[in-house]
Amino acid sequence: MLVQIRQHVRGYLPAACETRLRAERSRKSSVGVPTNQAADPALRAEESQRALEHFRELCLSRLDDAQPLEAAFKSLQRCRLDAQADALVEDLIKSAAASPFLGALWVRRR
Repeated sequence: MLVQIRQHVRGYLPAACETRLRAERSRKSSVGVPTNQAADPALRAEESQRALEHFRELCLSRLDDAQPLEAAFKSLQRCRLDAQADALVEDLIKSAAASPFLGALWVRRR
């Protein structure tokens, strides 16, 4: 599904979708694994890392509005990745390529 989104939709929307998907996958059990069984820690770590990579891409995108960045950050919060996301925001806020909406997110997080 994400491949199709990337093929047909330009801009930041695919990164926003993938951030949210990867964050949720890092939180939940693996697909096909019974809910009473924990997800593979390595898989969860990989999904978390990929969610943060896509969030980074969003932070450096020319966004038309703040919604994709905000939604991605909220997904990371729900999945208890907010400390890593905050560290990423702290690092990227200094970049000239950072989205102006990243500055607004940074201010609200203080």
